[in-house]
Amino acid sequence: MREVFVISEKESIYRMFVVELSGLPIHLTWVGDMEKAQGAFDREKPDFIFFAVRDNNLLHNWLARFKRLQLKVPFICFLGHSDWEKRELLWMAGASEVIGLPMLRKEFRIIIENLMKPSGKNEKIDKDIEGDLSQYSLMDLIQSLEDSRQNGILKLYAGERAGEIVLDRGAIVNARFDKQEPVMALRMMAQWNNGRFHFIPDKIHHKEEIKLDNQQILKECQLHHRLYEKAVDNIPDRDIVFYTSPLLDFEQIGPMARKYLLYFKNGLTPADFLEQHGTGSLKIPENLLTWINKKWLVKRSVYNQQLAQVEKQQKTSGVKRIFDKVFARGKAAPRIDYSSTHASSGASLEEILTRRPYLFTDHKRLKALIDALDKHYA
Repeated sequence: MREVFVISEKESIYRMFVVELSGLPIHLTWVGDMEKAQGAFDREKPDFIFFAVRDNNLLHNWLARFKRLQLKVPFICFLGHSDWEKRELLWMAGASEVIGLPMLRKEFRIIIENLMKPSGKNEKIDKDIEGDLSQYSLMDLIQSLEDSRQNGILKLYAGERAGEIVLDRGAIVNARFDKQEPVMALRMMAQWNNGRFHFIPDKIHHKEEIKLDNQQILKECQLHHRLYEKAVDNIPDRDIVFYTSPLLDFEQIGPMARKYLLYFKNGLTPADFLEQHGTGSLKIPENLLTWINKKWLVKRSVYNQQLAQVEKQQKTSGVKRIFDKVFARGKAAPRIDYSSTHASSGASLEEILTRRPYLFTDHKRLKALIDALDKHYA
């Protein structure tokens, strides 16, 4: 039985741990905030510490005070939503793991169980693990699988996207997504904040296709994440609905641009588009910015104006199509001699009518009429 101190302002978080981690060989003790915890340390030294606080500044304050005690007790940080830079600072501060709250699922229990075991005695996972990427980030999950030296394939699903990461005794040896080379595939999949994961353990020795170690891969993913976030931040009005411009000629753009622009046909925000259809590639947010700047994507007010303009053009072109048919018929009809005023006894009514002069046989006057109509509707 391992003794664990829970340092948190709220007892409700401690009770949550008690419920979710029941049955594990650990004893949880809520010692209150850091002020009260210092008194508890004087009475007893725990085997592990859970720092559970949503405020990032308060958490760092507590960690600084904890370090001054020089207790050398391993600890896990539980906090609210945070970016990679904040998580990296906590890892650098010595955290065994950084977990976002709330994240109490089956995989969370297994990860805690592995971390609680004495060093060198981590057992292999012998059953599949499934979970939600919105509750547990990919890099955190990989870190946990590395710490417990797991062997198998981590499958990821986000909308229509699917990829996988291959681990051999905790080391990432390969990654596959959308015909990308392994490291780029990892960079892109690390941006997936929503979706599902499924870890399938095995005993196969997987061939190494990536020459970087896990820490180098983590740094690559963090750099890509910063560039990706910067590209997303450059997109104006990410939470405003944009529409594909009615004036856009789809035949003049590439197939991939056409595919993505069609998602905005009925209106979509850039933020929702990136969440639902973004692959994690830097090109996607960069292209979004380009399309907005080129007016290929427009806001509702501009969309309505352009739609009215297109409808007016369609009405004008409808008149033009009628006259085009008249011209075509006039060119295709045989030349008629109007000097003859007598129809043959066998002539049909249609033949008699077409032999009579009428307005539309005067092509100059007809052309002037079309020009006048075009000028009127322009």
